[in-house]
Amino acid sequence: MEPKLPSSISPHVTTILSPDLTELLSTSSLPPLHHILQSYSPLPIVTTRTTALTPVQHKAFHLRFSNLEEIELACKEDEETRSSRFIDWMGTRISRRASKWVDDLASRPPEAAQGRMPWWEEIRKCVEGDWVPSRTEGWNHPTSIIYAVSTMAPNPIQAISHLYARHIDLPPWVDPTFLRFILIVHPKKSTLNADECTALLNAIRKQYGLHVHFLNLTLEPGPSPIPIVSLPPQLPLPSTVQLAHVVPDTSELWMSETDAMATGKFVREFLTQSLIPWMEKNVLEWNEAFINKGRLPSRLISSTRRLFGTTGVVPSTPITSQTPSFSSMQSATSSSPPPQTRRLAELATFLGDYKLAVQALESLRKEGKGGSAILPLLLSPSSSLISYAAQALAPVFAEEPSATSLHHALVNAIRWESGIHAFSKIGGERWLVWAASTAEEAPTALLLGRAAFMSKLKGAKRKAALWYVMSAHRLEKCGIKALTAHYLREARSLYSQSPQKSFSPAYAESEKWPPDGKEQSPGVYPLVLASIDHSLGRIKYSSGETEAAVRLFLGILRYSTQLDMSDTDEVVIDDFRQALQHLESTHPTEELPSDLILPIRFCVPNQCTVRLGGQNESFLSTDKETWESLEQIWTDSRRKRKGKLERPSAEIGRQFWLDVVLENPLETDVLLKRFTIHVSTSSEVNVPQEDIAIAQVIDEIHLYAKERRTVSIGLTPKVAKTLVLTEARYYFFSNLPVKEPLSIRGKRLNDTVAQRQEATYAPSQFTRVPVRQVGCMLSVEQVDEDDEEGDEDIVMVQGEIYSVVLRITNRGIEEINEVWLTAADNISIWIDPEKRGKGHDFPEPLSGSSEEISVHNIVTGTRPFLLPLETLTSSPSLPPGHFIDVHFLLHSEDIIDSTLNILVTYSNDADAYFYTCFARNFEIIPALSVSASIDPTSSDVCSYTLRAEVENISDDLEIELAQLSTSSTDWVIHPPHRSTSLHTTILPHQTIRRAFTLGRKEGSETEEIKELVVDKVSEFLLGKGTSERQIPDTTLRISHDGTEHRSLAESHLQFFIRFTRMRQHIRALTEAFPTVPRQVLQSLFPLYGPNSVDIIILWKLPSSARYGLVTFCDMQTGVAHGLLDRVIEQAMERKGKSIYAETKREHELLLQHFKECVWNRETDPLVVSVRPSQPVFEHDFTRGACPIPVQFTVRNYSPTNPVRYVLRLSGSRMSPTHLNSFVATYSGQLTYHRLLPPSQSTTVNATLRARWAGQYLLDGWRLEVDVGEAIPIEDGTPQESNPAAEPWKTRARYLQHPTGSEGIILIKNLVQHNRGTIAQD
Repeated sequence: MEPKLPSSISPHVTTILSPDLTELLSTSSLPPLHHILQSYSPLPIVTTRTTALTPVQHKAFHLRFSNLEEIELACKEDEETRSSRFIDWMGTRISRRASKWVDDLASRPPEAAQGRMPWWEEIRKCVEGDWVPSRTEGWNHPTSIIYAVSTMAPNPIQAISHLYARHIDLPPWVDPTFLRFILIVHPKKSTLNADECTALLNAIRKQYGLHVHFLNLTLEPGPSPIPIVSLPPQLPLPSTVQLAHVVPDTSELWMSETDAMATGKFVREFLTQSLIPWMEKNVLEWNEAFINKGRLPSRLISSTRRLFGTTGVVPSTPITSQTPSFSSMQSATSSSPPPQTRRLAELATFLGDYKLAVQALESLRKEGKGGSAILPLLLSPSSSLISYAAQALAPVFAEEPSATSLHHALVNAIRWESGIHAFSKIGGERWLVWAASTAEEAPTALLLGRAAFMSKLKGAKRKAALWYVMSAHRLEKCGIKALTAHYLREARSLYSQSPQKSFSPAYAESEKWPPDGKEQSPGVYPLVLASIDHSLGRIKYSSGETEAAVRLFLGILRYSTQLDMSDTDEVVIDDFRQALQHLESTHPTEELPSDLILPIRFCVPNQCTVRLGGQNESFLSTDKETWESLEQIWTDSRRKRKGKLERPSAEIGRQFWLDVVLENPLETDVLLKRFTIHVSTSSEVNVPQEDIAIAQVIDEIHLYAKERRTVSIGLTPKVAKTLVLTEARYYFFSNLPVKEPLSIRGKRLNDTVAQRQEATYAPSQFTRVPVRQVGCMLSVEQVDEDDEEGDEDIVMVQGEIYSVVLRITNRGIEEINEVWLTAADNISIWIDPEKRGKGHDFPEPLSGSSEEISVHNIVTGTRPFLLPLETLTSSPSLPPGHFIDVHFLLHSEDIIDSTLNILVTYSNDADAYFYTCFARNFEIIPALSVSASIDPTSSDVCSYTLRAEVENISDDLEIELAQLSTSSTDWVIHPPHRSTSLHTTILPHQTIRRAFTLGRKEGSETEEIKELVVDKVSEFLLGKGTSERQIPDTTLRISHDGTEHRSLAESHLQFFIRFTRMRQHIRALTEAFPTVPRQVLQSLFPLYGPNSVDIIILWKLPSSARYGLVTFCDMQTGVAHGLLDRVIEQAMERKGKSIYAETKREHELLLQHFKECVWNRETDPLVVSVRPSQPVFEHDFTRGACPIPVQFTVRNYSPTNPVRYVLRLSGSRMSPTHLNSFVATYSGQLTYHRLLPPSQSTTVNATLRARWAGQYLLDGWRLEVDVGEAIPIEDGTPQESNPAAEPWKTRARYLQHPTGSEGIILIKNLVQHNRGTIAQD
């Protein structure tokens, strides 16, 4: 396909007229001659020839006609100045016409907007109308000069001679090679006859050549004017330049048809008979010179062959041409005419000889003399053309490009866009962006806009939107508001469109996106949309469209809920406030548009709570699940009793409060005026609010940036109906009314297939407050020692026994007969009838060091507690207006901040119960960290040693340990023999250590508890039903450390110890059995196991009256042999499903949980202790090795199972520690086979053979353990039978090695020792 060259790449023909011809055209009401001739361009069907004499047919051949005098004056202006003036002139034209263009575009149908935009056509015409020659290219250099005279001159030959003799005042860098043509206009009213005209023509041809044309014109107007195309807009000459003759330019010809045909004939003859032959002749001559320039002389080739004897072609090293800068190109051609090669390429392009033109341009490009700008127009479209574009646009890539560089980049971009076929397919929009560079000028902005338009047509919406925004920002700086707004609207439309390929609709829900429950923006890039809307709003406001600006500013605010807009919120709010004030000044308040809706919300409906009179916290608290669980606990406790729990309700005439949580989503301060709540009833519609309730109005609420605040709105009901709190009403800043609904979105529905496929929610719920007639009402508040109400948070030390006083007041008009308290299990609460306050201490010391306490061994949940009104008030009821102070003791060991939640249920009869809620946040200060370990001992009296460490983990508390106690059901704990007072003060980050010995308690009920647990687990796993056997009570053996022993038998201490133990026990069970309900676990396992040991520490603070206790629970001691193994095997063999494990995998997981639980421990019952006869020996090694007696004591700690073992003395190192010691080598018997009955021990006497003096570690042995099945037990002790006679059944096998803690023997050489003694003597 032939290139489609723009009209700016065509021969430039200049005209110079004699004064008589200028006057003739003016009197005939005709435009200038170059305009008349230009109206015939392009000429159809013109044939040219290439250098190979190949004809080239042009469907349209463009010519450009201009006035030589204007060209001469334009060339005198500095090129940089002219380029700057040209860019400013185009910006002025665009600014003047932008509003009309945008309005016309808006009235066109949408499909018409896909064509060429009027502003782009305007900039193209301006660029193509710039015919002034340039230093860097020759397209505008004149190819011909037409000397035009008329026969109206007194002497036409003299007039021509005068024009010919005139100096062509063009700069030296303009090509001086051009065709001189003479045009003689012979009007009808001329005085010359035909013979005189023929003689004149012959005389002129004889003197000046054959390029002469005699044009006969009548110059009489036709019946109607002939419309002609106006000249393209051209840059006016500088204001300091004045033309001698100025002929007005018109868009119509008052010319007869004969004159028009004659003029057209002249233009075609001028082109085909003069200009084209002249160009072909020059191209042939210049082509020969161009070809000869690239050839090597024949003599040089023959000399090379003769001297070097080669006929091959020597490969040449490729030379990479560097891209020349625009300044270097300009300086190279500043004073000399353009190179002949460039003119060759330009004339060949005019003639259609594109092959020759490409060769010449490539030669120029490699020499650094230009040519890269026109090559993309002549070559086939491909992505490789990008290198030519980059080379042509290199000057504008500078940090501050010159005006000349911008001008030429603009010209190249316009030519590429209109002349390259499939320009968009080869990525031409990027070329336009490069040409736009960083210059903030109107033409460069339109280049970006055109690139965005092309990207939009290609479907690259994000790229197009980005370039639209960039173009709009530049146009805004140029003051072209109409186009700026248009481009911003285009960008917003593109950014608002979601991508076609999106994630699954379930992705956002599964990933919880957007975070924090914020609404998703309709666009993909909300920050960009906010910036676009802000710019649009400012333009609208400055243009007088205040209402549209207010709407845009309001729309921007919704993006603040989606991303961080700290840099823009304040600016947007200021602009919005200013625009709103201006709108209010022009419109009364009642006439403001009703659809001005605030897109953001300040209220948080799901956290708004209703607080009835006297309530500390409402039933709609944020911790809703806790209150619902407390209500369920109270309801479950009343199943067999009468009484229905009524929800708390307000009363007529008594004010209640709605605590509205306000959260400012903006990064700037806002002002809410006349804030109130709208109330309606659930049954009646269109009832004035004044007849339903009176709502408080807050004049002003000032919210800081990102502030979260709770505002209480008082409401006084007037009717005994259910009030619906529908919406919050306020005015945003001054007079913008806002109605913000207080509805809470319903839960997600998943009942049907459609609901599961598309997110469907239940209807929104409003806060409802039931109102009843005045009756009984109870309020709960916390008071301090000074009888003043306190609303501060509770601050407790870890394990502190904290005293709290709650005042329960009857604020109704009826008596209250029953008051129940139900507390959450996150903190233990004890009602203190003795009214222990601050400064209370532990009980008085005991006489003994141990005590026994009977406790319930079952795990119980939270239960409601009935307040003894008769004891507290000396009356069975609480009269109206009276109150009671209830003293509580609080205790918590969890180092977490939580809330004290108490559900207070009350009634005046047995039929209806009401409740109120009390909540108070509490904070726990870390105090003590307890760790302990249990290790077996070699003593025959005590089996184990308990070592405890207590560390003060506080930062500034000095804690005094009053007592350290241990408790167990089946183990006896003995304090250290050298018992000292434990009244030790531990400074912050210090630790104390204590040790105890443990022995099994005689006559314990261990087997009974174990059998009961086995039965319950068996019934649970095998599905035999629920056992009616209850876990019996047990007795705790408590031992105290120190000389002062304080009893733990007091009721409140027992309660706190049991409560803490029960919480940790339930927590451990739920972690071990995550699939089993908590209620089932409580019935399966007892609270105190037979092998569990607890530590209780009493402490107090000397600096204050605080005291408390800390526990360390459920340490396992003793030997266990898989108590539940048999039950688990039966469950694995059983076929069927369980209600707690429906699949096979879940069933296996459930059995695995039981296999790994504490009640199914499997431990090695043997403990080996190695002891030499003495730690130090002296021996004379000259007599041989030293034999040392070593005793191995092997003890079976299992009370039920016999053990067989093999002790092997290998003589190799088994422990990685003490590498500097010798390896123990034994002699004599090295293998010992023994059998140990339950709870028995044996000794093995071995001989260690030391060959050298030094340290010997007692390792080098290995113990192989084989545990047998249990021996039948009667009366709590194993039968006295011979285990060897029983058939042996192996239960488990173990292998023991030295641990590195064995003793070390030091052996001295007696000879060396004696020598050292003699030397000292």
